[in-house]
Amino acid sequence: MADLPFQWDDGNCISPFVASSEADTEAFAAWLTERYLSPIVQHITASSRGCADQLCAVFQPREMRLTDLGCGDATAALSLVQHLRKGWCNLQGATDDAPSPDSAASLRIILTGIDLDDTLLDTAAANTSAFAAAAVSPLSSLVSIETHLLSQDIRTLDLNVCFPRCVQGGAASFCAPTRPPHVLYMYLLPDALALLREKLVAIMERGWVVASNRWPIPGLEAFLRDRAGHVHIYLNAAL
Repeated sequence: MADLPFQWDDGNCISPFVASSEADTEAFAAWLTERYLSPIVQHITASSRGCADQLCAVFQPREMRLTDLGCGDATAALSLVQHLRKGWCNLQGATDDAPSPDSAASLRIILTGIDLDDTLLDTAAANTSAFAAAAVSPLSSLVSIETHLLSQDIRTLDLNVCFPRCVQGGAASFCAPTRPPHVLYMYLLPDALALLREKLVAIMERGWVVASNRWPIPGLEAFLRDRAGHVHIYLNAAL
């Protein structure tokens, strides 16, 4: 913990003062794309050869939830969204020059940023607005983004509201997924991670993937399933 500068603004805000690296967000997005989005696109492609009833289900938008706890100015979360958007489009052969293959399915990403610093949330709001404006392109029909910014303490959050259960045999299931995951991403210091341990276990029990950038979550070694760059990835494999 001594290798990076940090501060406790009011005894509650606990986060590193060094931005997460683009390489780590790109690596984590690539992991999510390979583990979840790629099998989903393969499933869509196979199902699109089926009957008309199957086609109706195939082309329903897939919904992915991405929540950034301690989102700050939302730079890391928006970087993840950008890489996931690119991955989803690439999997379907969509480019700016050829944006909408006939068999392409759409992805809806619900991005939620949670922070205790209202000033940072104001900056995050400006950044998400700028991102939405810049993201308008021929590919927009394939990936839509819905953003929410909350000034909340996760320890008092209603999990049913902010962390709804992920239904598909569980996002954490080792079976080939047919729906995008629900993902909680964090870049918090070990002290904060330790304080949140029980809450994080409860979130994983709801089928969420929990990712901690740079530092592992103390006491949750049994749930650690993989790493992408410096991002530690936790799943409840029993689901």
